[in-house]
Formats: sequence, C-alpha cells, structure tokens
Amino acid sequence: MTMSTSFLSNIKFISKVFTLLCIVQVCFSDGYNPYTGHYYQKITTKVSNTVANAACAALTGPNGLGQGYLATFSTKLEWDWAESAGLLGTPEEWISGYNPDSDFKTWYFNTGPESGQLFYSADKGCLTYCPWGLTEPSYSTLEFYMATFNRPETKVSYTMINNLQASSTNAYLCEFGGMGNPIVDSPISSSGGLVTIRGYSGTPDQNTAVTFTQIGEAITNPVVLPCPVQQISPNNFTCLLPAGTGVYNVEITINGVTTNTTYQYLPSQISYIFRDNDQITIVGQHFGNDGSAIKIAFGINKAIQCVNSTVSVVKSNQVIICTYDNPANLTDPLSPIRLNINGVESVTNNPVVYYQNTHSFYSVRQACIPSFDDASIYVASTNVDSSPGYLGVIDSLDLYKFLKQTFPSNTGMWEGLQYLASGYIYYSGHPNATKSVTPYYTSTSGSTNNNSRFKINFGTGALLATTNGGCDSILSQYMGMPPVIQGSSSYVLPNEGGQLNLSIQYAGHIFSLIQFFANINGTIQSLPSTVQNNDNRYQTITIPAGYYGQNQFWMSVDGIVSNKISYSYRPPKFISMEPSQFRSEGGVATVVGENLFDRADLLSLVYNNNQNLPFSNFNGTAATVTIPEGTGTFSAYILLDTIATSPLQFNYVAPHIDEITSTATNIDSGYVTLTGYSFGSDLAFITIQGVQPMSPPTFITPHQSIRFLVAPITNINTISIKVGGQSSNSVDIPVHNITTTISSVSSIYFNTSGNITITGTGFGQYETNVTIGEQPCDTLFYINSTMLICYYKGVVPTNGSALPVAIFSGHTLITWDYLYFYRNNIACINDCAGKGQCDTDFGTCSCNPGFGGSDCSYPITGSSMRPTVNADGSTTLPSKSMVFNIGIKYIREVSDTNAIRILNMSDIVWQKTADNVNYTQLDDTYIFIGRFPSDPCTIQVNITIIPNATKVEFAKEPISVLDNSVKFQINISGWSFDNRLNTLQLIYDTVGDRVEPGCPMKTSLPSGNVTLFDIPILSQGVVLHGKYATRLISDTRPTQAVTVILDNSTSILDPPASYNSSKHDVQLLTAMLVPYFESSTILDPNFGLLLTDDHETVPPCSTDQGGSSKSKNDKWKVPVIVVLVVVGSMAIATVSAIYIKKRLMGRRLKDVALEKLSQLSRK
Repeated sequence: MTMSTSFLSNIKFISKVFTLLCIVQVCFSDGYNPYTGHYYQKITTKVSNTVANAACAALTGPNGLGQGYLATFSTKLEWDWAESAGLLGTPEEWISGYNPDSDFKTWYFNTGPESGQLFYSADKGCLTYCPWGLTEPSYSTLEFYMATFNRPETKVSYTMINNLQASSTNAYLCEFGGMGNPIVDSPISSSGGLVTIRGYSGTPDQNTAVTFTQIGEAITNPVVLPCPVQQISPNNFTCLLPAGTGVYNVEITINGVTTNTTYQYLPSQISYIFRDNDQITIVGQHFGNDGSAIKIAFGINKAIQCVNSTVSVVKSNQVIICTYDNPANLTDPLSPIRLNINGVESVTNNPVVYYQNTHSFYSVRQACIPSFDDASIYVASTNVDSSPGYLGVIDSLDLYKFLKQTFPSNTGMWEGLQYLASGYIYYSGHPNATKSVTPYYTSTSGSTNNNSRFKINFGTGALLATTNGGCDSILSQYMGMPPVIQGSSSYVLPNEGGQLNLSIQYAGHIFSLIQFFANINGTIQSLPSTVQNNDNRYQTITIPAGYYGQNQFWMSVDGIVSNKISYSYRPPKFISMEPSQFRSEGGVATVVGENLFDRADLLSLVYNNNQNLPFSNFNGTAATVTIPEGTGTFSAYILLDTIATSPLQFNYVAPHIDEITSTATNIDSGYVTLTGYSFGSDLAFITIQGVQPMSPPTFITPHQSIRFLVAPITNINTISIKVGGQSSNSVDIPVHNITTTISSVSSIYFNTSGNITITGTGFGQYETNVTIGEQPCDTLFYINSTMLICYYKGVVPTNGSALPVAIFSGHTLITWDYLYFYRNNIACINDCAGKGQCDTDFGTCSCNPGFGGSDCSYPITGSSMRPTVNADGSTTLPSKSMVFNIGIKYIREVSDTNAIRILNMSDIVWQKTADNVNYTQLDDTYIFIGRFPSDPCTIQVNITIIPNATKVEFAKEPISVLDNSVKFQINISGWSFDNRLNTLQLIYDTVGDRVEPGCPMKTSLPSGNVTLFDIPILSQGVVLHGKYATRLISDTRPTQAVTVILDNSTSILDPPASYNSSKHDVQLLTAMLVPYFESSTILDPNFGLLLTDDHETVPPCSTDQGGSSKSKNDKWKVPVIVVLVVVGSMAIATVSAIYIKKRLMGRRLKDVALEKLSQLSRK
C-alpha cells in the first residue's frame, strides 16, 4: 500500500467524488480506500497463489490507477478499512507476502510498489502491520505464501493472516494504485533516524522537500514532521526523520512535482513480559516515551486493556508497565497481545513470558516438524536476551497453570523429554540433558520406550508418547539455569587487585539481580560489578588487593549461584628502573615493580648480587634507591622478604664527549682536552681511540674531563674514548690550520749547491721537511714562521717548467706550488741604454723616470690616452696622432706542416649579461665569455686597463707596465686536439691608422730578445710597446716561454685566407703558439703606447706617391707572425703587435726556437 497522487485528506469529499465516479463510469464496487486513494477488488475464485498473482496483474484499475497486484497491507489503518469493507475473511484470500528463503524467519512483500520490502523477521519482529493468527507464522513445510483467514470455530471475531502452501484459497484480493509512486523504505524506531525514499520520478536536489503529516481516524491536530534531505544517491535519497510514533502521509516534492505516499514508524516489538498480580511489565523496542499514546489489549477477546494513564513508560522506547484494576478479568490467556501506539499496532501471538519459580522464560510456537530433532534445532536458533532456547519441560502443576494463563490451549505441545529404562530425562539440547526429571501430566498414553518423544495436550494435561513428528506447538524455554562464568577457571592478579572482564552464560534478564562474591582469606565479601553495554552476559568485577594464597569468586543471578572461579595474586615483578642508565658517578633511581605489596621494610634492590640497596619513598609500585658509582653493566633484582624477582641488566651511561678543545695545529703538537660525562674515576679503564696520544691521559676532573698530548693535526681526526668496555660518541679533533703559504723562493744555478731562502707564512717546526722538484733539502733551517733556509743540490733537471716546492709536517703535505726556476743570466737589450737597471733572470729593464721602451732608450714626453674596450673583445689604444686596435682574430690548430682547423673570432657568441652586453665589468677589468656555434671550445677574455705605470707579477715573473696599458688574459678550455703533437695558434690582429692621413710611414724592427719589443712610429711621435712573459702556466704549472719572430714562408705561418691586409696604415697578424694541454690554457699579453719627441722628419711625398695616397711601392707593410714557442704542455703568454719594415727570409720555426732555448739556458 502506498499513497497515490490523488490522495485527499478530506474523507467526506472523497466519498462524494467516489459516488460521482460510480455514476459516470464502471465502478469497482468492492471498494475505494480514502486513506490510500487505492481501489481494491476481491475475486472469489479458488486458485493457487501463482494464478492469483497473475490474475491481479492482468487487471487494470479505474481512473488511470494502472496494473493490479495482490494487495499489500502495511498499516493497521488500511487493514481495518479493508475488514470493515467486507474484503477480508472468506475465510481465506491471497494477499502479498512471501518467504523466499524457506526458513520461515523473513517475510517480504512480493507484489505492488512495496515488492521486495521486508515486513517481518523473527529477529526484528513486524516492520509494518502483521496481524498473524495464533501460533503463526507456523513453521510448516512449504507454507511460504501469505493469506487472510477468519474462522468462526476459533472464536476469533476478526481476520488474521496465515502462511499457507501455494495450492489454493477461496479468493484473492487485488489492489490498484501507487505503482510508480515513491516508496519510503527502511522504517525506523520511535527514536527517529534516516529513512530511504525510492521509486520516484525526477532528480532530487537541494530544493527537494519531504514532509510527514500524521493521519488516522481520531487525529484532530495532526503532527507535521519535516524530514531534511541528507544524502542523494543515483536511485534513492535519505532524509532525517525526527522521533515520533504513528502513521503519516508523506508529501514529496521533487523538481516542483509533488507526490504522496504513506509511512509508519516501526511497530512495537515485545521481547518478553513479566506478569504480576495487578500489572504486566513489557520489555521490547519502539515504545516511544509517551504512555498516553499507548493502547494494549490482551487475549483473544481483549478482556484486559491498558490505555492512557494505566500505561507508564519505565525506560524510553524499551520498558512499559500496564497496570489494571481488576485481576479477576484475567480469565483468558494473555495471548495475543495487541500493542497500539498512535495507530501503529503490533500483534504478538507467542509472547515470551517470565516464570519466577524456575527463573525461566517460556514461549509457545506452532510448527510442523518432520522429526523431534528438528524441533530442538529450531528452538536453539531462537534466543531471549542472547540466551539460546531449548525444548522446555513442564515439571509442575503451577507451571502448567501459568502457561495456560498465558497461551491459548492447543491440542498438543512438544516438550524436551526423553525416556530411558530408568525413567524420564531431559532431552539433548537441554542444559540438564540426560539428567532425570519428573514431568507434570494428568495421564499418559502411547508406547513408552527409548525412542519415545513426548508432547502434552495443553487442554487436558495428558502426556502422549510418540515417535512421529507432526504439526503441533513447541514449548520453548530460556534461561532458568545456574549462571556459568565462562572462560578461564583461574586467574592471577596483581597484589593491588584489579578488574576482570567476564563472559556469563545464563546471565538473567534486564531485571535480574546479579551479585558477585569472593572468599578472601576465609572471609566472604561482596564484589563490585558493572554491566558492559547493557548486556548482562558481559560483566566487569573488581577484585580487592591481597597477598599470597588461593581464593575464589562466584556470582548469583536472582539467587541462583554460579560455578566458582579460583584466583591468586601474582609474585613480585621487577618492571623497570628510571633512569635505566646512570652516569659513572651513580645516582638516585626510581624502581618500578608489580605486586610489591605495601611493606617497604621487606623490600630492597640487590645490586650485582652483593649489595642490598634499601628502598625509600615507597608508594606501593615504586621506590627510590641510590646506585653506587661504576662503569659498564650491572645486574639488579628486587627482593621481597625472601622472594626474588628475575634480574634485569642495566648499564652505566656510555662515556659521552660534550666538548673537545685542542692546542695542536697542523704544524705543531699540542694538548687535546675532552669534557663530558661518564669518564669514570680510574684512568686504567680509559682507552683513547682514533688517535695515538703522545702521553697517557690525565684527569682534570674525575668522571668529567681528561687531557693528553697529540702530534700535529693536519686532517680531521675522529676521536672517541672507551671506558669500562663502553665506547663514547665520536667527535672530530679541531683542525687549527695555520695557513702555510710560499711567497718567494730564491734560486741557484743548475748543477750547483747552495742555500735557497723560502719565505711565506705559517711555517712550523715540528718535523718540517721541504722538497724541491721532489728532492729533499740536505739541511733545513727553521728561522721563524715566515722563513726557511734550504741547503739544496740543484741537480734536478727541468724542461723549462717550474719545479714544485713542497712543505711537509712529518709525512703530511702542508702546501706546495710550482715556484722554483733555476737562475738565468740573460743580458738586457743595449744594457738598458744606461738609463735603467737590468734583471738578468728575465733579461728585462726597469727604466729610470722619464724613459721607456724595451731598452729604456725612448724619452717619455707625456702620458698616453686611456684605452677603451670594444664590444667584440678587442681594445683600442688611442693617441693624438695614431689609433691602434688590437684583438684576437683567429684560433688555429696546426701540425708541423698543415693547418688542422681554424675558428674565426667573428663567429663567437658572447655570453650576455642582464644588461644585454657582451661582458661583465669589475672595476677596470672587462670579462668576456663566449663559445662557438659548432665547436665545444670556450674562451674567456679578461681585459684590464692599467691607468698608472706599475709592476705586475705573472707566474712569479715581475712585469713592468706603462700608464694606460692594456693587459689581456685569455683562458681557452675545451679544445680537443687532433693530435697531442699539434700546436694551437692564438692569432692577434693589430691595425693602426693615423688621425690625419699622410705619406707612407716607416718603422723599425724589434731587436734583441723578442719577448720585449718596441715598434716606433717616430713620424707620429708614438712607440707601440709590448711584453711577452718568459714564463707561462700549463695546466696550473708555470713553465718557461720563448718568443721568436718568424716569416710566413710555410703554410702554417701564412695568414688565414679570409684575412684582408690592405685597409690600414699599419696592419699585421701576431700569433702565440700553445702546445697540447689537457683542460685549459691562459694567455696574458700587455700593450701600451709611449709618447716621445724623438721622431724623425718626414720628407715631402714624391709626386708618384700622390700625396697621402698609398702607392704600389708601399710593400714594406707586410703581415708578420710573432710566435711564442712553449716548452711543456700548456702556456700563458703575452703578445705584442709588431709592425715591421722588412721581412725575415729563410728561417724555420724549429731553428729559431732552438736558438732561443739555448740562449735562455745560459747561466
């Protein structure tokens, strides 16, 4: 039954409409229900349930109500209307209802809108309206279908429902309406909760509204309950229904369309009842909390009724009491019990009733059983308050009378009896199975033997012996047995006692008096107990504190005593000691144990089996003791009088180093001081680990601090100590590095012996050693921390590279560098023209003030102009008469005979800065970094403008530079040589132009050592001055360098084909030759201009020269390559642009290089 969309609340109006419908159309004369808006048609034809189901489905209701179905009765309101309309009680009509699992325990609607909805289960009771007949539903074979019945011979004046086989009945009842309407599923308790709505049209959303309005015959002020939507699923949604009782019209509005259905709260469910002289206590569910809304009728004729003030709610939803005035009315059995709460009625035909004399519950159910064992199995599947049932036995007249006052008489009722030769015994499954029993009966019949089973005639009291099954009632009994404390038969507890969680069988009911007792040292004491989760089967008891000995506890339920359980107290136990570790000084600890009692005078801690430490501040589980000083491990146990616990092992805290200080350095010995804890007080047990002390350790403070002497510390050393077999944490000895640097090394000539003075910083005196070229000094004199004197035999050969100078402390290398060169004896050009001093180690002049040039021969008449750095990595050296531009033009790899590959600097891609320029400027230094698109080579060009004349040092070689000079430093990395014997040429392009064009110029060739050169352009009062260092660095190693001038007589000395040499007054190419290197090379040329009045007079231009025009005879301006030959694997060099007037003819590169090397090797 569901409400149709045509539901109207005004019943009179509906009746008028129905009359009108009957006039204008074919009327279903069997009935229209104004509460549901549905039509019902009763068809009196004897058919099977299957045929009836199909017949209803083949019919169509009036007014568009759609397909018919076997009627579904879900409320008493609907049932009462159908009965008053004469639609029920033929005596039998098929209606909707089916037991699909064939277990008789769950019943579902199997037709109509509610198809598939559970309406009754043995565990949950009735979920809708279930007016079962007496002893129904019967557990009879194949009775899986639902029908009504009303049999006058049973003296029942109203119609009930019964489960039948599918064969046939006298009629069937069809219902029309509600198909397609929403269904409110999952009925809930009177305490409220979530209900599920399904079977609707549309899509629920946040605007969906659900309202419950109370309906019923006597409702004048209906209760209206909102049901807020909670969760929306694809096929249903839920809403939260408040607490309540009764039957309701449900109005559901989805997407603006409103439909109606009916709903009722769960009917009350009676678990069991207690009978008293003037009242009946009912325990169950869904009673609500308003006694005035509850009506109770007892018995077939409803002789006793409790209404309004005679019903009180003892426990909300769970316990009610019906009080009646005249017990004399109790002439008929109590069953069935009809309990109505605001129109929602439940019918309990077989209540479970409590009988005080046996402390048991009894119930009577009807079943058709194949055998007696089936009855026992069925009863065991039922329970009361989780206590399983068993076949009962009537063993007294009082019990017989009590049961007859509760349950209607039946022809027979199975009991749990069995007969043996010695007499009657309880049947298998009874808690007292196989024990003898004396049953009550008025007479006996049937053959009595070992196979006999028994049933009593409930009307006469006669006991029938039989071996057959059949359709009769079954007497079920629950509880009534002595409680059994399950689980362990004995417990061991701590001495302070404690709680025990117990599981109880036959633990009584909700009103049972449950008590626990214990025999403690011969005295019986009551024990406190609590019920867990309102379930008597689970109890928590508290055992008081105790001492030695065996004890017992037990329980009673309603005065019935249980089995007895033994318990004892645990022996003392050593749990822990805090702290569990102690520093070597010892200290106060807290000892924690179990079962220590309260006698501190009996307790002590036994330390290492030989020392009893007394307890202090004992509180029953813990006490303090004083642990003596020591190291390593120790054992301890608690002694209670003469009872010892198991020993525990403890450690003194391992030594720990908090701080380390050291006066040792990387060049001198010193003292290491360790500060921490747990060092002990006996030096004999201390071992230093990680470093070898030069002296035994000594205490500064016992347990806390020691010191010892160590050798110089040059690297990080991890140190620890071991005390009593325990190692400390590891710490690093601080490394006090006295930074040792070598500033200068004096020289001697090759193959001679002499003193070499080494200056610098951080020289130590502890086992200091010095090697030069890996040859140690014969004698080393420590002067101070900034000077050493080494007596050295200069026999280590060199290929021109610097020899390494290394300083050691012991065998540890402190510092080293490629610094040592043998002395040279190189004459200066023109002996510095008498205007300067000659440095014969390098063959360079330091000019007197007012003079300059390679040989100091040029008088200086003024300062040159500041050079500029160009965006392409070149520089411009300007003067009033001439402007020079110098930059790298090409990088070329050559073999002895051929060019291998060439990179044009015009192709380089300079790395841009954030300001989108090609260089980074740091003061007067400009840094260019670039790469070539198709080559892995990277080049860095550092150009430094030196505004004032000064001396700079390169590879320990002093170099004098002029005012406004330009210093190049070129770093080439990533060059992949085709052959290790090849040479890399760094080719410079030097061009110069007069500010005012004029006749062709003449210039002089450089003379002397070509590591220095002057290119005088005297007609313009300018001398271009350059300096090539005699040293370079190859893979971080300084080496000697040689500069020579060669012509372009071979292919490897020709200018690149792309070079244009005809656009400038002065134009030439220079190159530095760099031998093979592994990673990178750095080049460092310097350029400057001298302004002088020492210039020549330029004669007038000849006619054929055409004034300032350049003539065909201007052939002296020839590109010449100046080459720096490198001895070693990598080089740093300085390059000068040299303008020459004549060409050097017929000289080979190798010849010139050998000549220069010979000159440099002279002493």
